[in-house]
Amino acid sequence: MGKKTGKQTFQFTNPPVIIATGTVAGPFEGQGPLAEEFGLLLGDLHH
Repeated sequence: MGKKTGKQTFQFTNPPVIIATGTVAGPFEGQGPLAEEFGLLLGDLHH
């Protein structure tokens, strides 16, 4: 899995990779010009 290289430092044998991303926005951002770029738009943040 890896080895410890310092007191609080760990080095992976194989570097981590990003396999997925996601975006979430609230109602204010959902009204803006980038609204279609978000994966999930939340209508009401308080319920």
